[in-house]
Amino acid sequence: MHAQLEAHRTQGNDNARLVTKFSLMKRLYRRGFKHSEVLELLRLIDWMLALPPALEEEIEAQMARFEEEIQMSYVTSFERIAKKRGMQQGMQQGMQSGRAELLLKLLALKFGKLPREVESMVNQASSEELELWAERVLTAGTLDEIFA
Repeated sequence: MHAQLEAHRTQGNDNARLVTKFSLMKRLYRRGFKHSEVLELLRLIDWMLALPPALEEEIEAQMARFEEEIQMSYVTSFERIAKKRGMQQGMQQGMQSGRAELLLKLLALKFGKLPREVESMVNQASSEELELWAERVLTAGTLDEIFA
C-alpha cells in the first residue's frame, strides 16, 4: 500500500522514486524480512516504482552495499579476522600448490616420467625446498642432483 502511494507521489520524478524505492527496500530488511521475501516484494515494488535503466543500476549498487553492511553487522571482529586469516592461508596454500605443480612440470620436461616418490616429495615440500629445487633444475644433470 505504501509503495502504491509513493508511486503516485513520485510520478514523473525519477530521483525521488530512486530514494523512495531504496528506502522501502531498506525497511523490509530492517523489519526482519528474509532475503527471499524481500526479493518477492521487490517484484511488486519494481513494477510500481519503475526507474530508467541507469537509475536501476544505481539502486542495485546501493542495495548491494546495504546488504553487505547488514551482513557485516552480524559478524564480530573476531570472525572478520578469522575469515581474513583463512583467506590468506588459502592463498598461500594455493601458491604453494602452484609452485609444486610448476616444479613437477619442469622436472618432467627435463627428465621425463617422474617416479612417484619424487612427486610425493615435491607435493609435501616447504616453500624453501621448492625454491631451492627449482633453481637446481637449470644446472642439474640428474634428479639426484636436484634433491641432494
